Amino acid sequence: MTTGYNAGIDTSDVTISFIEESVWNTVPVSPTFQYLRLTGEGLAENKDRARPPEIRAEGDSAHAITTQVAAGGNLNFAFSYGTYDAFLSALITGTWSTELAIDSVAATGIITAFDGGTTPLPTLGGAGFVFGDDQGDVIVPGQWIRVYGYGTATDGLYRVTDVDTANNEVQVSSTSGNGPNIVDQDASTADEVKIRGSYVRNGVDVTTFQIEKQFAPALFLNYGGAMVTSGSLSAQVGGFLSGSFNFLAASENDNTSTLSTGRTPTPAPGGRVIDTVTGFSKLEQNDTPVSEVTQALELTVTREGARGQYGIGSASAQGMARGSVLVSGTITIYFLNFTLRICKVAFEFNIKIKLFQIIVLFFWYSYHRNGITNFK
Repeated sequence: MTTGYNAGIDTSDVTISFIEESVWNTVPVSPTFQYLRLTGEGLAENKDRARPPEIRAEGDSAHAITTQVAAGGNLNFAFSYGTYDAFLSALITGTWSTELAIDSVAATGIITAFDGGTTPLPTLGGAGFVFGDDQGDVIVPGQWIRVYGYGTATDGLYRVTDVDTANNEVQVSSTSGNGPNIVDQDASTADEVKIRGSYVRNGVDVTTFQIEKQFAPALFLNYGGAMVTSGSLSAQVGGFLSGSFNFLAASENDNTSTLSTGRTPTPAPGGRVIDTVTGFSKLEQNDTPVSEVTQALELTVTREGARGQYGIGSASAQGMARGSVLVSGTITIYFLNFTLRICKVAFEFNIKIKLFQIIVLFFWYSYHRNGITNFK
């Protein structure tokens, strides 16, 4: 075997791992990092330098000083289930809800579906599910749920519109997701029906990370206090769901050993990459599927105003400003009629959240104005 053939380290040998911080820019006690799947990265240190504009007869320049030091960059990826949940929640300053684990139970915990047309929910009206006990009380309006186990057309994804905990009812949209396919009075007989799902909504829960880049067994760069400042997801014909996260970190430090001392980072989740053929379900507007053929989608989330906080006496950031979540995106479709012209009007008058919502359903994930939902 030949050694010493490389002039430098091969990019395919570089690995990235991370761990959530409990205190900003501080490595957790006894940390175990987790590897991350990537298609590319651009983490690096940046320095701002300045020199006084002195007038000098000698013709030389005044000495320069470092005024600010920052680190960060992008992590690019092909999107797969469960791999980037920590960064998705950090991006919108939210926290994932507890994963639903609702199972039907014979006799006392029957879950019955109502289509809302033939038979509406007894109290809330419309389509949805009635529970034999209080299993459904943990479901939240606005989130998406995955229902399966009936073995009928009722199995599918649903957007929850209302919850009546007093009467054990969960109302869902009859037109969004699998709403049009509910089998009326479809009832479980034992423990076969299951409801799963979790969600995250934008809030004020700031989460930062320690990120470690390994080049060789004794060659590491660490980025502490790393905050997600923006992210994007895109899908187009002939490709897969891809995206990137951009980070702002307090500093870049080199080490000869991993911060995950005595521990090998845990493997990254092994879910398949979501493609744009079998992985794309539908595009909806106001709970109604968009009939026009979709060519491309792009979603961008920016933490507007997120920045390092600097003070006199140090070139390094002394803290971070979280900023405000700003969401934008583009949809490319084949022009067929003026049906979607309302989107243009709504955006122009900046009242899109009140007038309509755009929902994109991918394999095991949904993205909508109420946040992000994933399913297991």
